[in-house]
Formats: sequence, structure tokens, C-alpha cells
Amino acid sequence: GRFYLMVGNSGAGTFYQNGGSVNVGTYLRVAEGGSSTGAYQMTAGTLTVGSQIIVGRRGTGTFLQSGGTVNGPNAIYLGYEGNGRGEWQLSGTGVLNAKSSLSIGQGATGVFKQSGGTANVLGNLVLGVGTGTEGTYEISAGLLDIDGILHNGDDGTGRLKIVGDAATILTDGYEQNAASTLELVIDNGLSPIQV
Repeated sequence: GRFYLMVGNSGAGTFYQNGGSVNVGTYLRVAEGGSSTGAYQMTAGTLTVGSQIIVGRRGTGTFLQSGGTVNGPNAIYLGYEGNGRGEWQLSGTGVLNAKSSLSIGQGATGVFKQSGGTANVLGNLVLGVGTGTEGTYEISAGLLDIDGILHNGDDGTGRLKIVGDAATILTDGYEQNAASTLELVIDNGLSPIQV
């Protein structure tokens, strides 16, 4: 069968995880409906999702991870369709394991802000996937390890912002389209993209 966890389906919702294990068989969706707002706040524990994570499907969704481990499914989407807006904030000791792709701005607006922790992406990281979409990845500290390609702008607009020299960025390749930007903010040095 299919097992869903929806946080903010047609209204407002917040899910707090301060420890323990949460296992979702199929989908985790934060801010599902067009007028919805949703937040998943994680400070410790383990979250495992079987098929798909969508933050900001049609509404405004936020995933705040300062600790714990997220074992992601085949696809993670931030900002999925319509007027959706999805944001993931990774800090502290948080670990995100994306089994396949991480799409920021799939069919709407997506933002990923990393000020600590570790983001492991076993496939590609794509910013601005669909036409007319916007995807931003901002990193100031922590580890971003991409086994595939970092696509800064696919059919949409991407923005990769690197602040200072406290981050480590590893990827098997980097591509950028003409509509996208690479923004470097030098603060006592600059973190390189290691390809």
C-alpha cells in the first residue's frame, strides 16, 4: 500500500521531530495544497522516506534540519508546481542523504540554504528544472558531496551562491546555462568547487 505523511495539506501544519525514527512508506509532502503552509522541523533522530519528498508542492513549505539524518528517496523536490515555494535549511549536525536527484525549483521556486551539516547527493543536483522556474543553492559551511553533476540552471534559472571559505563542495561535474548565475561572496577566502 501507499503511506503518506502530509504536513499542511489544505491549511497550516508543523511536524516536530526531536528524536526517534520516522518511517514514511511512500511520500512526504510539506505544503501540499495551493493555499497551504507547512514546516518540518528536525533537530535529532532519523527520517526515512520510501519514494518522494516534496517541500512546497503548491503551497509554501519549509524543512528546517539542524540535526538528525534524513534518508531520502529516489527524488527530492523543493518547489514543485504552480505557485509553490519550497525551502530546505541545513545546519548544525544535520545529514541529508539523497538517494538520487535533488531538484531545487522543479516547477516553481526552490531554495536550499546550507550553513553546516552534510548533504550527500548520489545523483544530480539541479537548480531551476522547468521553464520559468527558479532554483537557488546557498552554502556558507558544511559539506556538499554530489556523485553526479551540479546543473546550475536546466530549462529554468539557477543561482549557486558560495559564501566564504568554510564549505567543502565536491561534484563530478558542473554545468551552467546562460540564464543562471554563480555568485561568490569572499569572506576571508572562498570555498572552491572540487570537480
